Amino acid sequence: MEDRGVLDRQPLPIARGVLRYRNAGEIRGRHDTAYYLFEIYLKYAAAMAMSSYLAADARDHRVNAVLKGLVRPSLGEWMRFLRECAGFLACRETPDPYIRAVAELLDTRQSRWTHVLDLYNALRAERTEKPSERTSVSAAMLLDEVVSYRNRIFGHGALVGEEQYRSFGDRFAAAFLELLEWSPYLRARSLVTFERPEVREGSRVECQVIVYMGLHPIRREEPLTLPYGAPTPREHVLHLLGDDGSRLCIDPFLAARGDDVYVLNDAGGAPEYLSYATGERYRPPTLNDAQRELFERIFGYELAPARLSRLGDDVAAPAAPAVGPEERPRAATLKDYRLVREVGRGAMGTVFEAVQESLGRRVALKLLPGTFALDPKRVERFHREARATARIHHPSIVPVYEVGEAENAHFYAMEYIDGDSLDVVVQRKREEIAQRRGRTASSAGADYIASIVEGFAGLAEGVSRAHALGLIHRDIKPSNIIVDAGGRCVLVDFGLVREQEAASLTQSGEMVGTLLYMSPEQASRRRVDARTDIYSLGASLYEALTLSHPLQGTTEADLQNAILFEDPVPPRRLNHLIAKDLETIVLHALEKNPVKRYASAGEFAGDLRRYLAGEAILVRPQSSAVRMIRLLWRRRGKVAAMLLGALVAGAAVVAWRLWPEGHLTIVDQRRVTSDSGLTTDPAASPDGALFAFASDRAGKGDLDIWIQDAAGTMRRQLTFHEAEDCSPVFSADGSQVFFSSKRSPAGLYSVPAAGGEACALGIQGQDPVLSPDGAWLAYDDYGVWLGGDPSIGRRRIGVCSTATWEPRRVAPDFLAAGRPVWAPDSRRLLFDGYGREAGADREVMDLWVASLDDGTLKRAHLHQFLAEHKLYQPRPVKWESDTLFFCVDQGDSENLWSLRFPCGTLRAEGQPRQLTTGTASGLSVHVGDNGLLLFSSIVKNSDIWSLSIDAHGRTSGESLERITRNLANDDRPWISQDGRTVLFNSPRAGSPDIWSKDLETGALERLTGADGAEIWPQLAWDGAFFVYRSYAAENSGLYLQKRGEKSGRIILDKPLPIWHLSRDGRALLYRSSQVPATLTELIIDTGDTTVLYGHPDLHLYEGHFSPDMQWVTFVAIKTTGGSSVYVAPYRPGTPVEKAEWILIMGGDAGYDKPTWCPDGTGLFVTSDRCGFMCLWRQALDPVRKTPVGDLECVRHFHTAQYSLNAVGAGWLQLSVSPRRLVFNLAELSGNIHQARIRKVR
Repeated sequence: MEDRGVLDRQPLPIARGVLRYRNAGEIRGRHDTAYYLFEIYLKYAAAMAMSSYLAADARDHRVNAVLKGLVRPSLGEWMRFLRECAGFLACRETPDPYIRAVAELLDTRQSRWTHVLDLYNALRAERTEKPSERTSVSAAMLLDEVVSYRNRIFGHGALVGEEQYRSFGDRFAAAFLELLEWSPYLRARSLVTFERPEVREGSRVECQVIVYMGLHPIRREEPLTLPYGAPTPREHVLHLLGDDGSRLCIDPFLAARGDDVYVLNDAGGAPEYLSYATGERYRPPTLNDAQRELFERIFGYELAPARLSRLGDDVAAPAAPAVGPEERPRAATLKDYRLVREVGRGAMGTVFEAVQESLGRRVALKLLPGTFALDPKRVERFHREARATARIHHPSIVPVYEVGEAENAHFYAMEYIDGDSLDVVVQRKREEIAQRRGRTASSAGADYIASIVEGFAGLAEGVSRAHALGLIHRDIKPSNIIVDAGGRCVLVDFGLVREQEAASLTQSGEMVGTLLYMSPEQASRRRVDARTDIYSLGASLYEALTLSHPLQGTTEADLQNAILFEDPVPPRRLNHLIAKDLETIVLHALEKNPVKRYASAGEFAGDLRRYLAGEAILVRPQSSAVRMIRLLWRRRGKVAAMLLGALVAGAAVVAWRLWPEGHLTIVDQRRVTSDSGLTTDPAASPDGALFAFASDRAGKGDLDIWIQDAAGTMRRQLTFHEAEDCSPVFSADGSQVFFSSKRSPAGLYSVPAAGGEACALGIQGQDPVLSPDGAWLAYDDYGVWLGGDPSIGRRRIGVCSTATWEPRRVAPDFLAAGRPVWAPDSRRLLFDGYGREAGADREVMDLWVASLDDGTLKRAHLHQFLAEHKLYQPRPVKWESDTLFFCVDQGDSENLWSLRFPCGTLRAEGQPRQLTTGTASGLSVHVGDNGLLLFSSIVKNSDIWSLSIDAHGRTSGESLERITRNLANDDRPWISQDGRTVLFNSPRAGSPDIWSKDLETGALERLTGADGAEIWPQLAWDGAFFVYRSYAAENSGLYLQKRGEKSGRIILDKPLPIWHLSRDGRALLYRSSQVPATLTELIIDTGDTTVLYGHPDLHLYEGHFSPDMQWVTFVAIKTTGGSSVYVAPYRPGTPVEKAEWILIMGGDAGYDKPTWCPDGTGLFVTSDRCGFMCLWRQALDPVRKTPVGDLECVRHFHTAQYSLNAVGAGWLQLSVSPRRLVFNLAELSGNIHQARIRKVR
């Protein structure tokens, strides 16, 4: 790399790092600058990957766990992050090109590397004092040795002698330059900043480009021209610019300053920037938005400007801690925490105010008393409390920073809430009123009431978030609620938290919690669910408002009797300032029958919010007149002021009319259905008098079409077929209901709204959408998104006239198209598509607008616009007037949003606005006329099931058997060959872990529990060990763990998908990180790998060894669409060409999860060939493994209650023993709600 032109093609910090090495004079300087080349190299790669991760607003808990390492000088922290990114890529449906480049970098291994191998062997020999016999190494292996070297030499000064400095310095430089030649990702995108953006003709934007490639920044001659509607990049901020114009902001990890590029670094807890070219450092006097967002995520709180000089300067010196001898750690410190004082003590531990020294922040540190540490049950409960709290992210739930053990003490650190517990606040209020009135406290004022209700509304929303994660607190009471100075209520102490149906440490009959606030079902030792927390919230709110307990009793028996049989005194009798609506809310939460309470904490919070806003509450709707009177009464002082200021009011009216259009909000929400199963796909007739929906309420398990009037007084079943009917939509005159059906022939049907026989329309489609003028019906054509990647799909959309029913395709040349919605003019369709514009050189995923008149297609550029607001993969619902309604899945919930999107300009305007705030995992939405909104909140749960089979894979009768039942998702099951044990992954104890269940005794055992996630278990044939994917905090990768042991050993340093263990336990099939994906064999003892099956036009997945170890079956997905199942010979360590592969099945349907029958004479597969994802079996010739006969259905899953498709391809697993086939099924539930969309200013 002596050629100056080669350096000019590298990013500036790397090019200048090489130049600094060459110019270094003395030997130690050359040694150090050569090492720093690797540090720059890794930090640049990590900055690229992390910027892409943040830009996608990703929330992978394993990556988040190593965020802090990105501002530390430790090279090991950066390697940890790069590995987590590689693992994150393996779990994503759509691989990120930047993160994929990093994953490929770590996996790079070249036989022609001489200097890389020389440095690796020298570092190994220096560390182990033994010669290394490696003949080839990967980049990751070398970088690991560099990390180890850095820790030994720079950290402890272990290397001495001028000759050794000279030797390693030259080796570092030679190996780096060799590695750099095989790192095209560094120069594939230019490092640039933008200046002077100017709007040109046609609303295009032109920017000057400063290129930071090579040794000096250069202004590019031609400006960057951005297309119409594209966002303008930030000035003077570093971006990565691709040849195709794609941009990625890489701020704040890299920053341009003058003619140099600085890298984010840590200086004892303070953020600073370091130039590797000059050694200069500087600290930003203020933070930009990107920096502030990053540091909030890393450090856990907002960095005020005063803290930039030193994060710990503003922490006052603490007083001596008041610690009991049992809990006092030596020298009043524990690990990184300096104890200040004891602030609370309870049954499950002692809480101290402390200072986290490394970050200089106040925390609350909870310690398990020393005597309890000897009780494994209490230790497990203590750690479970910490893990459960850490999973919930909400302002009203105390955030957990760390959990651990040090000096024989178990602890966890959380945010320090500066305030008093609610019981203290209530007692202080009692005393205040008693002193003011000279008698017993009886009531609190209106301001106090409003503050309490506001706090409890946030508290209920936080509890709703916990319930969405399957967590029940079970001990909500005033002493566990902290009220800070701003009135925010924060729930603490999750010591009794329980996951529904978990392998719990608390038996179902054991009564825990504080009796005064227990629900009747909890007090009577019956099974509890999330509604027990709603009762406890109501009891705590009752006491806060009335200053009295809801029930009275002098003994425990009296209290239990009151809880079970007595009603509380109406709150208004104790405090006349409590409004009637507020009293109704509180008493509804305190219903003794949980069925009569609020169905969810979210509904409870919603009613409290509606009360505060003066709107009708859910449990007792009010007329508009009553609502207005009560609103005016609450604001009577303001009303009087308005009457006195008539002139000002008149001016306000003028301003109102001249003010720009307001935003949309949802009001008057109420529940329409209350079914125990799945009720979804709501639709309203044109006049809004009738609602249609799909429901399994008939009890047969399948979805049928139902209809009811808006008042809920009439309900009628319209379809009765055993196949699934869904997605109803009314005709323009309301006389017919169109719907999609899985019956034969599958497709679109029509049924009279008054009842009658359903008729096929002759259209092979689903999810019909009627145009506003009623003349057209759009629909999704049948197809699937294969492999989770829209570029490998077969989805299409069509339209047909409601007069002739003649179908035609829309965007027929697109690789994929779906989810159509009509424009208001009924002549255009908005849809989600993967295609290219005229003149474009590649396909892109975006929302598109198609004209029915001339077939033209226009890209809406909404994906990019919404991504800037951290909203990804929008699902369009309705295009009404100039407003687009769409749904977005944000990880733990899906909600409805709106955006101004005029039909004339096809350009997004303003800000997207969230309309719903639920925690459901799915949403089915209908937006009707006059602001009518119908939606179904869908909840999904996955459990393990089995079918009894014989050696040939045949089943008999109704042999479906449930193995697990839990609110957490149990996935990826694997059964032992003796049929006694099933392994699976589940987050039932917090983070995803590997669990086992004994099918004879029913005993559950948690097999892993590292700091991270362990998923995808595979049990050895003899049951002696199992392998799994681990995203551990220290080392992510593939692990092997012997049965009976508590931890495993790493066998591959990348957590790639595991497909199958060989029968002798010698080899493992896994998916490589190459693109297209290949099937790779790993020899477990030696670590040697061989790509056995691969093809440039096929992605290969789900490889499985045959029982006799002579064959392998796998799925092949074409890069252009379509999937097939193959069987190929297995020759250990030897690649097999495609000419030897045997095609078993393929065609239009999707095929997945091929699994051998016990005797190897057939394959189980999943397929949607019948319109549903079902289980099938294909017989094979015993010798040649060619298909014999037709594909046979093993079990249909045509119901919403039990679904293979809803599990998700990445989490579905088939596994066989001689007598059982095990797999996971998803159960769906949901109900219809009604609301109004109203515009407010």
